[in-house]
Formats: sequence, structure tokens, C-alpha cells
Amino acid sequence: NMVYRARLTVGLFGTAAPNHVQNFLKYVNVTADNSLSDNPYPSYARSMFSSLDDATGLISSGNIPGLEVSNMQGAAAIRYRDRVLSAPLWIEDINASDNNQVQISHTAKGLLTHRKLDLSPAFGITTYSDSRELDGTHQVFGRLLDVQDENGNSYKEFLNRCSGIPRYSV
Repeated sequence: NMVYRARLTVGLFGTAAPNHVQNFLKYVNVTADNSLSDNPYPSYARSMFSSLDDATGLISSGNIPGLEVSNMQGAAAIRYRDRVLSAPLWIEDINASDNNQVQISHTAKGLLTHRKLDLSPAFGITTYSDSRELDGTHQVFGRLLDVQDENGNSYKEFLNRCSGIPRYSV
């Protein structure tokens, strides 16, 4: 189990998927103290890439240790340590009057995608140039622009290293 650390630079599709971008940024722009050990708010800074689905080429990420979706008196909520946080659906309003949204297809490597109707901040990154089978169940909301690791490697090396993470097929 090798640890690989890298800084990902992403471009977000705020016009095409504004609700997904807004929810994603809640876990990037953490407002409390920035220390990783005691921060009372969940953050992608603690997440890791946990698996690679061979069938879709989707790398799973955004799984934040200590964060779980739970049922609180009949309503879904997110629990993180001793806090209960609101859990809005990551869904786009296709009926909005100022709707400039378009469904972006999973037709490139490096797209950020989130499972539709999932409350958790878990997201995926595509590693295949054609994963259109995800179009019905996932929403594309961004893409990788650059990756820098401690050795100066970039995007291609990141995808190559991710090919070695645990795999599963559904």
C-alpha cells in the first residue's frame, strides 16, 4: 500500500452544473481552522482515492474519513464526528428560468463526476476516454486541469498510478 500525494487543479463547470459545483466547493473551501488533525468540518484534504471500477474506468474519491450519511428522524443527514450537517441533494434544477445547463457526457479522461441523488461528497474521476454508460447515473461537474506530485510528475503519471489502486467490478 503505497502512499501517493499530489495536488490536483480542477476546472469546474459552474454554468452546466451549478449545484454540483456549489456542493463540491463546500468540501474544498472549509471555513474552520485548516489543520488536518482537529478541523471540525469535513474536507477533501482528508480524502483519498479508494478504488478503480474496471467496467467504467471511474476512480472513486471524496470519501472523507469519519463522514457518513445517516437517517435522523426520517430525514437524511451527514454525520461528521460529533456534528450533524445538512445534506442537500446534489441535483441540478433543469426547470430554472435562467437555465444554461447542458448535460455533459462522460467522453474524456479526467472528468469529475458525482452520482446523481447521492448526498455524500464522494466523486469520481474518469480514466477512459468513453464512459458514456455513466451519463444516466452521474453528473459531470468539472475536469482535471493539472496534477503535480512531490516529484514534479503531472496528469499522465497520476492516471498511471491510479491504475494500480484496488479494482472492483459490479
